[in-house]
Amino acid sequence: MTNRNITILGHLTKDIIKHDGKVVQELPGGTVYYSTTVLQQLGESVMLVTKCASDGRRFLKPFEKKGAKLLVLPSKHTTVFINDYLKNNPDERKESVGTLAGSFTEDELKNLKLDVLYLGMITAGEVDLEILEWLVESAEITILDVQGLFRSVEAGVLRHSLPDGLQKAVKGIHILKANSLEARFLTNKHDLQDAIKCMYDWGVGEVVVTCGSEGSLVYDGQNIHQIPSCRYGKFVDATGCGDTYLAAYLSQRLKGQAIPEAGKFAAMLAGKKTEVMGALDLSE
Repeated sequence: MTNRNITILGHLTKDIIKHDGKVVQELPGGTVYYSTTVLQQLGESVMLVTKCASDGRRFLKPFEKKGAKLLVLPSKHTTVFINDYLKNNPDERKESVGTLAGSFTEDELKNLKLDVLYLGMITAGEVDLEILEWLVESAEITILDVQGLFRSVEAGVLRHSLPDGLQKAVKGIHILKANSLEARFLTNKHDLQDAIKCMYDWGVGEVVVTCGSEGSLVYDGQNIHQIPSCRYGKFVDATGCGDTYLAAYLSQRLKGQAIPEAGKFAAMLAGKKTEVMGALDLSE
């Protein structure tokens, strides 16, 4: 892999962060926000494609000033996520949803020129599986965070359900990422090594499974690479850590780094992200 133009697609969110039920911060978020922040700081060329109401557009201006191209599609609402972290176990969180932006349509996306496509949806329905298959076929390299395929929203509550045609839709994806809970749910396998091999057998190139403070696993069909976590200072917030990890991992793989080195770099940045509220600023 070499340095390429990255198109990242998904809903921008307004994140309400709680610790043990108490609101501690309201921030812009979503995979597109956290990952674009990292990718730009690592020197990548990014086009951000999202859908939000007019109140969300102000969060995207810093990306444009730093050279990102934007395609901001109109929506009645901006997606609002509430993340409530447990004080005694920051690896776990309760998630709920306030409002949802609209779904992406094929007509809205048909003119995109896709080199590297990073699919960063956060709920099912942002992109239906037929459009997902078309996007994967259209891009030269595709990266997918699986959370946006099976997390549906019912009366503000996130529900997990396996969509029909999931395995067909992800076939051909180059890097597929899940956290440990998602990997077990998607494959119905408790052992993570069995789960990661099962996901690989769906026809993807590399599977990344993040495990919070326990590190991460990357499987390329030959070896399961075990990547230790990195924690430096005081824990502040874990929102966006998975996005930070995947963006850093992708950037390093595009630059030609081997899986172990890319994983260690990604873990380092994800560890630094836990020390701050909001997106990671590498200049600090």
